[in-house]
Amino acid sequence: MNNIKLIVHIRNGPFWDITSMIPYVKISGSKSSVSRTLETELYQSINDKQIQQLGIIEGSSVCFYVDNDEKYRGNIIDVGKSSNSITTKIICKDVGHTLAKSKHSRNFVSKTAEQVSIELIKLSKLNLGKVENTNIKLTRYFRDTSIYEIIMTMYTLASKTTKKQYMIDVNLDTVNIVERGKALSIAFDEDSNIISAEHNRSIEELVNQVTVVDKNGNKISEHINKDLIKIWGRMHNAILEVENKSQVNTAMINEQYHGVDFTSKLEGYGNYDCKSGMKVHISDKHTGLIGEFYIDSDTHEWSGGNYKCSLDLNFNNIMDTKEAGSDRLEENSNAGETTTVGTSDWGHDVTVEMLNKILRGKLAGKGDIFYKYGNMYRVNPMVLALIARIECGAKMDSNLAMNSNNFFGIRDPRSNIRKTSKGFGIYSTIDEGVRAGFHFIGISHVYNKKRNLSQLITVWAPPFENNTSGYIANVKNLYKQYTGTDWSDTKMGTGVASDADADKNISYVASDSGSIVGSNGVKYVNQKQKIIVEEALKMVGKGRYTYGGSRSNIYATDCSGFIHILHKKAGIRIGGDTSSQKNNGRAVSLSQALPGDYIVMGSRYSPSGRHVVLCVGNGMIVHNGGPQGKPITKQKLYTYGSYYVRRCWD
Repeated sequence: MNNIKLIVHIRNGPFWDITSMIPYVKISGSKSSVSRTLETELYQSINDKQIQQLGIIEGSSVCFYVDNDEKYRGNIIDVGKSSNSITTKIICKDVGHTLAKSKHSRNFVSKTAEQVSIELIKLSKLNLGKVENTNIKLTRYFRDTSIYEIIMTMYTLASKTTKKQYMIDVNLDTVNIVERGKALSIAFDEDSNIISAEHNRSIEELVNQVTVVDKNGNKISEHINKDLIKIWGRMHNAILEVENKSQVNTAMINEQYHGVDFTSKLEGYGNYDCKSGMKVHISDKHTGLIGEFYIDSDTHEWSGGNYKCSLDLNFNNIMDTKEAGSDRLEENSNAGETTTVGTSDWGHDVTVEMLNKILRGKLAGKGDIFYKYGNMYRVNPMVLALIARIECGAKMDSNLAMNSNNFFGIRDPRSNIRKTSKGFGIYSTIDEGVRAGFHFIGISHVYNKKRNLSQLITVWAPPFENNTSGYIANVKNLYKQYTGTDWSDTKMGTGVASDADADKNISYVASDSGSIVGSNGVKYVNQKQKIIVEEALKMVGKGRYTYGGSRSNIYATDCSGFIHILHKKAGIRIGGDTSSQKNNGRAVSLSQALPGDYIVMGSRYSPSGRHVVLCVGNGMIVHNGGPQGKPITKQKLYTYGSYYVRRCWD
């Protein structure tokens, strides 16, 4: 039996020992997440004021001890209550969360992975521990990429030479970068500490034959894997499209084959050292789990004086590979988010360059976001930029802007939006905060209330401003200063009635040319494009969303795994996560998107902060969007936040 203790340090306040108030503590981690999560609940009713008296709020820190040994240190990121529950749920993340959420645009020329890691971790003001040396100099250019993705991309590239596997290991408040697969001293045995074990084998994604075709679909050759054909006599084939047969080699063919998938799970009495990335010896004769296995994900639970751990296991030592960024600078590397993507100027004549002259603070260089939503919500984007200047100050560095991405002083009434104690909206990204401003001004003030510039500025003028007419005149002068034209209320725009109407202002072009006609009537340019789209359409209503799931089993994967597998079926190699997929292939504008193109966009729900969908024609997409267990769906095209449209099939 373990003696546990959970201490909460209230932000700018006292320490509280809440051990007696909680029924359990659960800590989990996985290969695909740099941060570890602590979850618990407080025995408090929805009406009890004790939680408010304790002051347990987001941002407070927690420390968890087992037998007086500190095992976990992190911060509360979520406090949730339910009217039909007597508990308050608390979710915490360790400092790895900072690495996952802090994004940068950086160029690294002839730098090793360890040099880049040291620079970025120090920049984040985190404690730096051990950093594994590779001595491999690399050049990589990153845009809007998290520190975690940058570091793991550099180590992924280095691993191709060193043949080692790497991971980030957070020990309390210290960040270490170590070699993955260290052996644990503890072992699991069916006669001592195994509660239950599972070991499954599946050939759902078996590929035992590869057909090579040219760009017109004409067969060049066929290849059969003799060992895999023994597993399943019938042909399960993949299509590999090439420009000419001289390109075909054995390595390309072998990459298409796919054998048996194994999934293994174990529940037992281990210890907290049994964490993702470690190697453990297991002996369970009943399931056949005998030998050394690598831990892909782990959950540890302390409840009622008892302890147990649950582990997802892998025969192979596989790091969380990332391929973000690019090895070359492209003039249009951010084409997926530029001024013309998906929207068009309805007559305001404001450009991104004009907007970037006024935007400061966190909004510096974000003129493309104002431009996009100005076109979607049919309201002048420069007016919104001026309102942000009024609300946040000339430097646009108010507390609300810097801490909550609220640039317009919005008291957001929507129930799905987090709020400050005074009711101001808290937005997870800059894009979300900007869209909120366009949402309320474009719908409520411009469309519903028909307000002109003077009426709008009167609403936002500082309360201490006695000369409102003079203030309005100054705003009009600023408009002329930044746009070069005099203000006219005809430039305000009409606004829109709803978010749905705003989304309709994203233009989309389906394929209307091509020599190959698919089963859905869409014309395709080549066989690769056809395979991607038709394989996606076959999966609608099937599969189950599994975050961080298989990159080979299309029935148990997530959004990026779904896109990865679709391209693999077409003989195209792209990354297995959104951080690499947003850089694969080539950028196209949303207005020129064709079936088979995919869109990497922002997400409020994914731990990565991104989601990816596939365009399938006629303004529709297919995606594996969750939540957990939900099948693959087809719906109308949409985007959220910053987005990247990529084409890999031509």
